[in-house]
Amino acid sequence: MAETAGHRHFIKGMTEVIIEESHAVASIFMHFAIDNAMPGMIYDATMLPYEKEFIRNACVVWMQTNRKDPMMKDWRVIFPILAQFQDGVGLMPLGIDFAAMDYEDMSEEEISEYISRSRIPSRELSERVAREYEELRSIAERILP
Repeated sequence: MAETAGHRHFIKGMTEVIIEESHAVASIFMHFAIDNAMPGMIYDATMLPYEKEFIRNACVVWMQTNRKDPMMKDWRVIFPILAQFQDGVGLMPLGIDFAAMDYEDMSEEEISEYISRSRIPSRELSERVAREYEELRSIAERILP
């Protein structure tokens, strides 16, 4: 009996640690994504504050343990951002950062030059990001009410 109670106590303690660590990782990822990820851009996964799969797992645990929190609805948007981080992209992100363009003050030539200097992702990579985005969005929707 003492071993069983001790084992349950150990499991409960480990579960609490996992939940706390998952919250910390999810919070760091959320702030990182908000501060660093522009919609439509693809970044190298090495830019993430932790390994991508570790972040994914931590976010899933975090969503599962906080699904009734009204603030969790934001995770339906935040969690899929993880798809924008892919292996092998390099230091310069892929895509066109439209937010950095000042359309009103740029001539057509300047806009064209800006776009031509941008690194456009391959169709294969764009499709992979889109599939992963939908997968992550689906996970968040299944977990969160």
